[in-house]
Amino acid sequence: MGWGGDGKGGGWGMPFNWMAVMKMMKGGGKGGGRWSNKRAPNELCVWLAGLPEGPSDKELNKKLQEHLKQAGECTWASIGKNGQGHASFKTKEEVANAVAILNGSTFEGITLKVDVW
Repeated sequence: MGWGGDGKGGGWGMPFNWMAVMKMMKGGGKGGGRWSNKRAPNELCVWLAGLPEGPSDKELNKKLQEHLKQAGECTWASIGKNGQGHASFKTKEEVANAVAILNGSTFEGITLKVDVW
């Protein structure tokens, strides 16, 4: 009947492997999706709060990255739609410096909260 199956789930001859499909689509399966190329180890990241809520804005992310470069070489910064974000630095020392210098700093008229990831 139909696709050649006998009604017991074996119509295509083999089970479908979703993980293989995700790897082919560059998702990497199990959490390797859109952040995989920009994600740094947690010890090189800082958590950010107090940012404006709303849709993501690439220009605002670039301005934030420039602001964070006061503490060291900020390699990436992103603001989420909930007003929280994260940024990554080259070294652990720069992360500690960012928390010490930038927590309580003013960015675009807003007071930032910066902490270790």
